Amino acid sequence: MADIIIKGGTVITIDPERRIIEKGAVAITKDRIVAVGPVRKVLKEHRARKVVDARGKVLMPGLIDTHGHGGTTLTKNIGEHISGAAWRTLQDHLLYRSVTEDYWYAEGRLMALERLKFGTTCFMHMFGTAPRGDDPIYPEAHIRGIAEVGIRSFTGIGPPRPPCPTVYSSWKNGKKTDKKLNLEHGFKTAEKTIRKCHGMDQGRAHVWVSVSRIQAPSKDDPMFKLEYMKYSKTQAQHIKRIMAEYGVGFHAHAYGGVVKWCQEGLSILGPRVLLAHCTGLSKQEIKYLAQTDTKVNHNPTARRIYSFPGVCPVIEMLDAGVNVSIGTDCTGMDRTQDQFKDAKVAVLLQRLRFMDPSILPPGKVLEMTTIDAARNLGIDNEVGSLEVGKKADIILINMQQPHLVPVWMVPQRLVYLVTGHDVDTVLVDGRILMEGRKVKSVNEKKVLRDAQKEGELMVERSGVAPLMGMPEKFWGHARY
Repeated sequence: MADIIIKGGTVITIDPERRIIEKGAVAITKDRIVAVGPVRKVLKEHRARKVVDARGKVLMPGLIDTHGHGGTTLTKNIGEHISGAAWRTLQDHLLYRSVTEDYWYAEGRLMALERLKFGTTCFMHMFGTAPRGDDPIYPEAHIRGIAEVGIRSFTGIGPPRPPCPTVYSSWKNGKKTDKKLNLEHGFKTAEKTIRKCHGMDQGRAHVWVSVSRIQAPSKDDPMFKLEYMKYSKTQAQHIKRIMAEYGVGFHAHAYGGVVKWCQEGLSILGPRVLLAHCTGLSKQEIKYLAQTDTKVNHNPTARRIYSFPGVCPVIEMLDAGVNVSIGTDCTGMDRTQDQFKDAKVAVLLQRLRFMDPSILPPGKVLEMTTIDAARNLGIDNEVGSLEVGKKADIILINMQQPHLVPVWMVPQRLVYLVTGHDVDTVLVDGRILMEGRKVKSVNEKKVLRDAQKEGELMVERSGVAPLMGMPEKFWGHARY
């Protein structure tokens, strides 16, 4: 007797044969898939306590977002008209010096809820705009909030970007206490967090070591200064030691020039390394990524796409055999965590680069948001496709809507026309977290109320309210 059977929908398996099953069904026992196939076959072999009617819907693996920034769901739009280093300084002011443990807990729940409602069942994020590494109580509160919603998480912890030491602030009874912490302290916090939180929530919570970037000269990194090179080898030594000791991965931003230094100067590339952005790479750097099986995350709606000259050579990397996935890079700017949107933009950007409509077929993009993303996180043996024996991380998409009918060419529909708002039902580990767009794992209204309260308190503590009005030239001008 199975626990759940989902029947009658179109099943996009993303399995090795890339089967698409019309009028298909999936049977689930506990947290695992026990059958995938045509409705008649599955129902002949299985009965279930709960049957979900999926007629008019598409079943597919849950989306996996491989790069974002924890803490920024409550800072969206603040200072969006500010560019360059000033914007990063603002984000650091908000997340290093203006928030509390309660903020991180509330933001973790809100961020996970937003992802859940958009069909994302697993994600990787840096804890902060760059990793916040002063005290394990903050990432623990964040991970606890995510766990209540019920989706999978990978949290990157470590020291922030230089210069060091970095000023962090803690708040108690409305009073702020500042402290300066160095690079080594950030790595110690990463270790403490890994020991305490890695494997929490029945194994759904993962913690990796992370830095904003390995310090190396790059024309694509406006935050780099030559004086920061003194941190580079120390960073690498800590990263490699923590990876080896705890068996975790490493996540960082990377750009042209950085990858070359990582291979030739630091020997830090490898299959458990996931690099985000990767704009401005040389041909040699792409070869290094392929040779070392280093993983790459592409963020097609990242601010860097339209504010810096380098491009992410997605097609060149794919042709070279690099495993590339897609992330939302939600950094408190002008983006949601709707990965369907990012999948479509990824296609448009690369086709615009090459002026070629054959570039990046929808099937490849669906792989980049599911099985390839799972591979980048080292969990493709568990999730990323609908196969017998894998975890039951499944989403159902309601196709009976004006923008999706007539229902044909379903994979193309998913990439070009579906948005996160079309997601109807979400399961993680065989547990129904949302059904008919009604969230079951948490009280959605309470999550929103608590997030509103903590967001307002953050604004009060940080003094950024003046940046939240309409800047000069907001109306009637072509640019700020």
